[in-house]
Amino acid sequence: MLEHAVSPLVIRLFGPFEVSLNGRPPARLKLRRGQWLLALLALRAGGKVDRAWLAGTLWPDSTEESALVGLRNCLADLRRALQRRQALVAHTIYECPSCGERLVGERRCPECNLFSRAIGLGGHCPECETPLLLVDLLAEEVVRTP
Repeated sequence: MLEHAVSPLVIRLFGPFEVSLNGRPPARLKLRRGQWLLALLALRAGGKVDRAWLAGTLWPDSTEESALVGLRNCLADLRRALQRRQALVAHTIYECPSCGERLVGERRCPECNLFSRAIGLGGHCPECETPLLLVDLLAEEVVRTP
């Protein structure tokens, strides 16, 4: 019998939009644009995404200021929905310049006693406790089904 592991984050982009965290749907998003935002971020995983571009794409008929306010609200709603299932708790991820060890929320490497450089936001993998960047988590764990 073939067993399938449940990915922490699964996003279905073809057909009806569906998201699941650890096999369960996340908390409901307040706006449909939250789904669009998550899809755009997933499709651009691993790359930088300009806030102005996201705001202009999601709110094309709004002023830049109004679109950026909408984006901030949408991001806050998306974070709330994802964190409610405790899939992602964002912290600063640091990487030691000497040994390469990644640390969550700690600036000084315990092995080398050197200050580490901040490499982005992330958290612990829900299954193995390895420190992961959010973009790494999206890039590795997004499953697209036809």
